[in-house]
Amino acid sequence: MKMAAVFVAALVMLAGCGHTTEPLFGKYDAVDYREHKHTIWIKVNWDYTRPDADTIVAEGYVEPYNKGDGLRDVRLELVGLDDAGEVVNSTNGIPKDTVIISPIDQSPFRITMRLNGREKRFTIRGSYYYMVDEKRGSPGSSHYGAIPLGPDQVQD
Repeated sequence: MKMAAVFVAALVMLAGCGHTTEPLFGKYDAVDYREHKHTIWIKVNWDYTRPDADTIVAEGYVEPYNKGDGLRDVRLELVGLDDAGEVVNSTNGIPKDTVIISPIDQSPFRITMRLNGREKRFTIRGSYYYMVDEKRGSPGSSHYGAIPLGPDQVQD
């Protein structure tokens, strides 16, 4: 019983330690992020922070849309748009893991962009390879997909 009380106390202390990039028990939850984008193969969830007036940081995670599938070689791009929706700034980033399959299923990313002053809103676009039905073999079993500049897509 004493051991259980120590464990619960440790959890309470850890929960109060502020936001970190790694979740407490190794799983991210989309409800913890304000921004979301997906295709039929990938989900991207993130938040923005402004450490200073000239910088924006997108921090979040990517995961396969379906848990039985996998992702590899995900390339992300943080994009600054003007009022007309034209790209006025961008910078590249990648998730922590090159291959995102069970048991990982999720991989964090952090992209930092220096602002040029013309940005009015931000989004993420990118590319990836997806592996269907746990076909984890050669690159021949992977298919190319893109995360579009626009809103969520139900097709790839």
